[in-house]
Amino acid sequence: MVSATHTRRSSRCARPAVVLTVAGFLAAAITPSGTAGGTGQDGQAKQSAPTNGAAAKVEVQLSDGSTMKVALLDERVEVETPYGKLSIPVTDVQRIDFGLHVPEEVQKQIDAAIADLGSPQFHQRELATARLLAFGEKAYPALLKAEKGKDLEVARRAEGILEKLRQTFPPTSLELPPHDVVQTKDSKFTGWIRTEALKVTTLAFGEQHLKLTYLRALSTSSVVLAKEDATVESLPDPGTMAAFQGQVGKTLPFKVTGPQPAQATQMGVWGTDVYTVDSSLSASAVHAGAIKPGETGVVWVTLVGMHVGFAPTMKNGVMSQPWNQWAGFRVEKNKPNVNKKH
Repeated sequence: MVSATHTRRSSRCARPAVVLTVAGFLAAAITPSGTAGGTGQDGQAKQSAPTNGAAAKVEVQLSDGSTMKVALLDERVEVETPYGKLSIPVTDVQRIDFGLHVPEEVQKQIDAAIADLGSPQFHQRELATARLLAFGEKAYPALLKAEKGKDLEVARRAEGILEKLRQTFPPTSLELPPHDVVQTKDSKFTGWIRTEALKVTTLAFGEQHLKLTYLRALSTSSVVLAKEDATVESLPDPGTMAAFQGQVGKTLPFKVTGPQPAQATQMGVWGTDVYTVDSSLSASAVHAGAIKPGETGVVWVTLVGMHVGFAPTMKNGVMSQPWNQWAGFRVEKNKPNVNKKH
């Protein structure tokens, strides 16, 4: 895994815009179950499986930063851990942070393409390069390994592909952990959710299967806002503030869930008090003390425009990184005074 600073430096290159709409993302993320729950062998639309009214209402965050509200139809989340397999009722789940999920068939294609980077045929090497770029962040871990391999041609090409991926994807998408973290009220479990998709129902699309490979986080309705935040009409966690950097001077409320300190450090935080707009908002909020790890609530974000000097510090268990000049934001627990100077 590359260091956060190295990834950061690479991400500063002029990178092509990647525009992913929610509708487009859902087309890839959702595997249809058919009209109102699928189609039977006779070709007739079958009804959705009846529910007992206790389906867990959750908000999921997709890998493009968008969010959507769904109801989980699965009764349990099966998690493989180093100490055995756990079956956790979804009604007990408060949050899930998803690691990198690559389907087995896709992983085989990635491994084959990396092997073709060393092909004696130029056309085959070029084709393999294009295929690996198309796999995006899913190919990142395998490319990191290939970059350190003994085959110099494979290593050289892997390095070039990695550089392009760092120009295209934010660090939070590339540096996903190889495991999932499931949090309940009293415990936190690190392991691997082996299912490829969650069975959900949505108001707009009916019963669907939501692929884990496109999920970043899930928060259930059992995670409630603090009383003082209950009346605030807040925006969902955007992941980073990059999409809002043009709104200099504005202060906006966002509902976030604070990650654990170790995870927050991995998510990417640059600066102290003022953070770069491509820092993780939730991780920055923990660093700033605006929210506690595992807590869900509203934080107030003020866009400050271009800022010089982002200092690294260890605060609240989160280590931030340095940077020079970049658009920034402040994050606070309470709504700042409108007359406060930033």
